[in-house]
Amino acid sequence: MEQLKIISAMKYVPERVVTNDELATMMDTNDEWIFSRTGIHRRHVVTDENTSDLAIMVAKRLLEQTHIAAESLDFIIVGTMSPDTLSPSVAARVQGAIGATNAFATDLNAACTGLVYSMSFASALLATRYQRGMVIGAEVLSKLLDWQDRTVSVLFGDGAAGVIVECTTEAIGYLGESLRTYGAQGDALTAGAFANTNLTGEITPADPYFHMDGRAVYNFATREVPVVLNEAMEKSG
Repeated sequence: MEQLKIISAMKYVPERVVTNDELATMMDTNDEWIFSRTGIHRRHVVTDENTSDLAIMVAKRLLEQTHIAAESLDFIIVGTMSPDTLSPSVAARVQGAIGATNAFATDLNAACTGLVYSMSFASALLATRYQRGMVIGAEVLSKLLDWQDRTVSVLFGDGAAGVIVECTTEAIGYLGESLRTYGAQGDALTAGAFANTNLTGEITPADPYFHMDGRAVYNFATREVPVVLNEAMEKSG
C-alpha cells in the first residue's frame, strides 16, 4: 500500500523576539504570571514579514536541503488561519515564489491543527495518484492580537515549518491518525471577523482580534485532546 514518507523538514522564525518582560511594559502582567500558566518565556514576532514570507523561506530551505527541483512537486499545501489575503492563497504565493510550475496549491484552515490536517490531506493524495508534495504550517498570529489583552496576547507568536513528502511502499511513514472537529464549541476561541454591510446600509464592523473563553478552552484541551492522542496511538499500534 502506498503511503506518505517525510524526506525533509525545515523551520523558520522571524528574528524579533518578544519576552514576557517586554509584554509587562505593555499590560498588567509579569514573567512569573505568564510562565506559570503557559510555560512560555518568549515568542518570535514579525516586523515587516507576512505569512507567505515565512512559508516561502521554509519552502526554499526544503528545496536547498534536498536538492529537489521545484518543478517535481505535485502539490503544495499550507495550513494557516492567518493568510496574507483570502486570495491568492499562501500556498499559491509559495508556488509562484519557488517556481513549482507543476504543483497545484491550496491552503487549509484548521487553526491549531492546520499542519496535522494538511498532512492527512497529503497522505490521501499520495495514496491515490501523486508522487511528491510540500506541506507547510505557517502563521503570523501577531496580526490577530490585541496586545493589551493579556488573556490571549501572551499565548501566540509567529513562525513556519514544513516538510517534503513522497509516496512510498516501504513499511514506514504515516502510521495512523485521529481527527475530530468540535464545531459546537467553536465560539470558545474566535478570530478574524469580517466587516459586513447589508442592503439597508447597516454595518457590522470588522473585529480581527482573538477572543477566548480561557476556561472552556482549558477544559476542552485537558479532556478531549488526550482521548484523540490515545486513539491515534491505538490505530498505529
